[in-house]
Amino acid sequence: MSESVTPGHPKPQKPASAQTSAPAWQSASAANADATATMVAVPPKITTLPLTAAIISWVYALVRLAEFGFMIVALGILKSTVDSAFPDSLRNYQFFQSFAHFLLFLILCSILLYVMLGFYVYRGYNMARIIMTIVAIGNSISLALHAVFVSEASVHIAREWLTYASDLAPTFSILTVIYELLVIANIVLLVFLWLPGTNIFMRQAKTYRLALNTTAQSVTGQRYER
Repeated sequence: MSESVTPGHPKPQKPASAQTSAPAWQSASAANADATATMVAVPPKITTLPLTAAIISWVYALVRLAEFGFMIVALGILKSTVDSAFPDSLRNYQFFQSFAHFLLFLILCSILLYVMLGFYVYRGYNMARIIMTIVAIGNSISLALHAVFVSEASVHIAREWLTYASDLAPTFSILTVIYELLVIANIVLLVFLWLPGTNIFMRQAKTYRLALNTTAQSVTGQRYER
């Protein structure tokens, strides 16, 4: 049976609240999600201590780049010395040269690693801090051994090969100083990585990333429901 409409009376309509309740609720939810995203999407400001740790790692990479250059210079001087004064030792030099090239490759890897880890420490990633701690400890031990070896080689060259390699001893002395500076830089870096101020920044950065991911998932789910 169809509804009868009395002349002069309009057809009954649904209340306005029933018509607009769903869109209003969706708009309010979207507005709340956008407001939450705006509040959460404010990263913590990096403090002096973690910033200093990141800068030290980048300066460390630059010093290692200088080490790379001086090692190439030392190899060139050593090769010319062997060619002119010790032709019978050429085979031993070639073995030493191969080992030195391997060390140069490790130096380049160390430079890239410190630059990358310094960037992630600057961003507040705790895993980067842990990896950098392990790398810094290993590098400190290795560099200390290198410093002792190069220092002894410098003394031996100055005493025995002064006539043949007068330029090699100063280069080795510079390398010894570079190794000592790198060890000191690693120790200072380790201290700044684990000071209380750095710990606070790491926790704040982790909380920010977790909240940001949660908000992004919430906004994506609400948009999907629309």
